[in-house]
Formats: sequence, C-alpha cells, structure tokens
Amino acid sequence: MLKVNDVKGEHYYLSEKQWKTLWKKFKIKGIPHFALINKKGQVENSNAPSPFEGRKLSEDIKKLLNQR
Repeated sequence: MLKVNDVKGEHYYLSEKQWKTLWKKFKIKGIPHFALINKKGQVENSNAPSPFEGRKLSEDIKKLLNQR
C-alpha cells in the first residue's frame, strides 16, 4: 500500500514481537498512529495529533520542547 499510494517518509517492517511491544506501549488501535515522546524518551501522548492537525501538533511539540 505504501508504494501504491506513494506514501512518503520512513517506514519499517517489524517482527511480530516488536509489533506487540509497540502496540502495548503506545496503545495502538490502528494505523497510522502517532505518539509524542519527551526529551527523556518517555511517552507524553500515546495518541498524538496527526501531522494533518498542524496547529495542535505544533502546540504540543512546542510544550514538550520547552519542558526542562
């Protein structure tokens, strides 16, 4: 589907074990799925806005970048 729809960006194939780990950690309910991670590598929002929600996503990222 990535090639058929000319989806840009980085894409990774995961083993079943890797997929299950991510699914649990980020509470993934579907694909695509977006998450925001803070500077310490902790999940801040496991259900982050998509890039199509530009203003909301930008605000959330700016908040994270300003955290100490």
